[in-house]
This record gives sequence, structure tokens and C-alpha cells, in this order.
Amino acid sequence: MYCIALWGANRSAGERKALQRVITTAQKITGCSLPSLADLFSSCCLSKSANILKDPSNPGHQQFNLLPIGRRFRSITSQTDRFKNSFYHRATCELNTTQQQHGLFGTCVDSSLSTSKIDPLEIADG
Repeated sequence: MYCIALWGANRSAGERKALQRVITTAQKITGCSLPSLADLFSSCCLSKSANILKDPSNPGHQQFNLLPIGRRFRSITSQTDRFKNSFYHRATCELNTTQQQHGLFGTCVDSSLSTSKIDPLEIADG
């Protein structure tokens, strides 16, 4: 589960299809419903992002900057597809999408210690 947050965004359509086929086969064998690959990626990505946002000493903490209005994270500009499919770019998109869907805007943690004013625990649990 840990690695899907890191390599999940940078997989090709063929790889996605093959992995989804493995999940579908596992569902048939076990008779249980399993989450889709996209759902797994989204939940792992949000969880990893929440851990990064909670820890100001994390090297990736500076990658998540809020816009001046304090509601959405700043999208990272990129010139290559490789960076557009990187963890930080996709995590920012996932955080912004989740905030819009669940209304998790502007919960103040401590703006003097962190550039992030959104409570990552609410996002990860939501």
C-alpha cells in the first residue's frame, strides 16, 4: 500500500489496466468486493499527504503551499509530463478535490509554525 502513493500517478494506461485486472481476479477468487486502483491511490495519497502536512520537518512539507485565500493548495507548475505525474503534483490535486467535495476549508492549525492552515487529519479521515 505504501508504494502506490508514490508510483500510482506515474503509471501508464497499460499498467493501470493490468493492475485493475489483478484486483478483479482477486475479487472473483475471494468473493469480496475490493476498492478500485483509483480509490486505493486516492486514499493512500491523501494519507501520505496528511502525514507530510503534519510534520514541518518533512522535506516535502514546503511543496504544499496554500493560496493566499487559504482554501486551496497552490498547484505546482511543471513543464514535463514526468513532473505532472509526480507524487507532489498529484497529491496537491487530490487534496484540492477532496476539500471541494467535503468542505474542509480553512481549519487553522498554527500558521506561525506551518504554511498549511488545513487540518490534515480531517482530510485523511474524510
